[in-house]
Amino acid sequence: MNRLVEKATLAKLQKLGAICAGLQTSEDYPMTRLTTLKSRCADRQAATPFALHVATLAAAEATRHARPRHRKLSAWRQHNAPMVKAVGGLERDVKRSTASKKLALSEALASVQAINQAYQPSRWGQGRIIKNRPALIVENRVRGVVRDG
Repeated sequence: MNRLVEKATLAKLQKLGAICAGLQTSEDYPMTRLTTLKSRCADRQAATPFALHVATLAAAEATRHARPRHRKLSAWRQHNAPMVKAVGGLERDVKRSTASKKLALSEALASVQAINQAYQPSRWGQGRIIKNRPALIVENRVRGVVRDG
């Protein structure tokens, strides 16, 4: 039985490796091809560290780039601080999850959500205005951990 599980896991990891190589060469992938990735995140033990990794990359991207010209320095700092706090909360949750850490993570989630809280009416209802893409990525990763916890 273990051998079958190992073969199945190995096959999925090989598929993910091929997808990563394709993405680096600008290959296009429909969402249905990414179900392999989704299946790896069905297990909370695997999903939480993955969420932390993606959130860390997004927060690092936000802090690594220079402040956009259209954004004031104070606003730029106000966007980065909640992301850093949320990533720190995820790190603590990955090490050892507790109810108090989940509560703190929920509060960090609310702070990150506030970054992109503007909405605009459209023909199909309210549309969310995304001012900070890395903040949206961190928000989604934290929401997944809070919801599944």
